[in-house]
Amino acid sequence: MKRVVVTGLGCITPIGNSVEEFRESLYAGRTGIAPFDTNFVGALSPDPGLRFRTTAKVKGFDPVNNPAQRLASGVIVSSDSSAQFGIVAARQAAAHSELLQHYDPSTIAIITGCACGGRAADEEANRHLYTRNARVAPTAILRTMASSGTSSIAIEMGITGPVLNISTACASGTHAIGLAFQMVRAGTAPAAISGGYEAALTFGFLRAWDSMRVV
Repeated sequence: MKRVVVTGLGCITPIGNSVEEFRESLYAGRTGIAPFDTNFVGALSPDPGLRFRTTAKVKGFDPVNNPAQRLASGVIVSSDSSAQFGIVAARQAAAHSELLQHYDPSTIAIITGCACGGRAADEEANRHLYTRNARVAPTAILRTMASSGTSSIAIEMGITGPVLNISTACASGTHAIGLAFQMVRAGTAPAAISGGYEAALTFGFLRAWDSMRVV
């Protein structure tokens, strides 16, 4: 069995879009939970009909204008915000650990956790389809797949080792980290990028959770 250590970190979160911002907010006890904007795309009225009025939403994420978060235009067009969060967080972690300077990209594993995938893209495509019988964009599948971010991380970094996404509800990211740990410990991969990404704060999805009365 090989020893496993964490050598780099990255995050896009409601309390910070870098490890430094996240750590500062965490130690200061700042919450990312706040009232949300009820002006949802696709909602039929200004009142979303939800019993709750707060969520923890990522703020200040701008992959177009922020140099630290910038993504290629092709990536932005073909990915939902969930995948974009994952790409930028993975990029931070790889830079922090200098992963690509120490390991052959063909041997590195990417194991991520994402249960819901591109909810915003999915709801937008379905809204146009069912209300106007509009043509679905050819990028719709790429934007809705839960593994889209995983693939995009591999493409951006030129990593061609084992690449997969795990979907096990709220445990997805934890299971991904666990599997990456097992792979490195067993020698299946000498190093791995692992974590979770999600962006499920959409009108339809919040209404579905509200109907379960679990929020």
